Amino acid sequence: MLRILIIPVLLVLFSVTASSQSFNCRYGKKADEKLICSDPELSQLDERMVAVFEELMEQAPAYLKRMLRAEQDGWLVSRHACRWNTRCVRGHYLARTRQLNAMFDSPDSDKKDDNGSGRYRRDRNDGFLPKRLR
Repeated sequence: MLRILIIPVLLVLFSVTASSQSFNCRYGKKADEKLICSDPELSQLDERMVAVFEELMEQAPAYLKRMLRAEQDGWLVSRHACRWNTRCVRGHYLARTRQLNAMFDSPDSDKKDDNGSGRYRRDRNDGFLPKRLR
């Protein structure tokens, strides 16, 4: 009986990792991925950026999701170019997180004029509109 209880507990303990990055470090082959897996601060920045990105993707209409995914793919290529440079990778995460956060509007965004700093603003019909379509 004790053996039946110990096995699930051991599985849970060994499945939890010290890092909390958004990708599996076992499969990280690029230098920047290995760096993120070895650095708790970069791992945390990765998690924060991914959380903002996923929340934005949940709220955006389909046509903006495609654009956001393409931007994210381009950002990832740029981050890979940092290789083992911690400062470069950190800067990429901070800049991308700021960029993604700027896409969200404040609760009273419908009352503001077009001089806001966000790239998108909430629209009563579909959630977000690119500035060029306003």
